[in-house]
Amino acid sequence: MSNIAFRQSQPFPDPLVKVYDLRTMRALPPIPFSEGPAFIQTLSTRNSCLVVVSNQGLINIVDVSDPSAFSEFYQVHNQRFYTLRTYSK
Repeated sequence: MSNIAFRQSQPFPDPLVKVYDLRTMRALPPIPFSEGPAFIQTLSTRNSCLVVVSNQGLINIVDVSDPSAFSEFYQVHNQRFYTLRTYSK
C-alpha cells in the first residue's frame, strides 16, 4: 500500500484511502483524507472501522461498511510530526 503519488516528479500525499474487501476481492469506495494518511489501522472494538492518522495529528475514524455515516474527527496539537501511532480505550 502506498499513500504517495507523484506530481511533476515530486512526492505528494494521496488524498484518498483505498479500501479493499478481501473476502469478496473487490474495491470499496475510497475514503477522502485531505491531509494525506500516514498511518492506517483497524479499530479493535469496532471491526468495520478504520483509524486514519496524518503526520500532523489529524485523526479520522470511519466505518468502511457505511462510508456515508458520520465520521469521527480529532486533532492532536503538537509541534512535531507523528512517526508512531497507538491508541487505547
